Amino acid sequence: MFANAIKLVLDIGTFALLTIDANAQSVHPKCGKMKDTVRCTCLFSNGGLVERSPSGRWRVVIYTTGQLDGYFECMKRQGRSPEPPRP
Repeated sequence: MFANAIKLVLDIGTFALLTIDANAQSVHPKCGKMKDTVRCTCLFSNGGLVERSPSGRWRVVIYTTGQLDGYFECMKRQGRSPEPPRP
């Protein structure tokens, strides 16, 4: 029982380290050609969308406060000042 608990803790720790490392270096597939790939990746990884408004202009949409908080935290983790997203 104790050995299984230790294995579980080691597996979770390894997974967490690999996930943190992957987030630090990855760029979202939609952001490859953007000028600011960090801002774009933080936006899409937290559920944000870029869509056309009825007037035909592009706009950034974040639906919940949790998504906005996630975006700000992502920007802080990347060493950037958290400012509201823009298209």
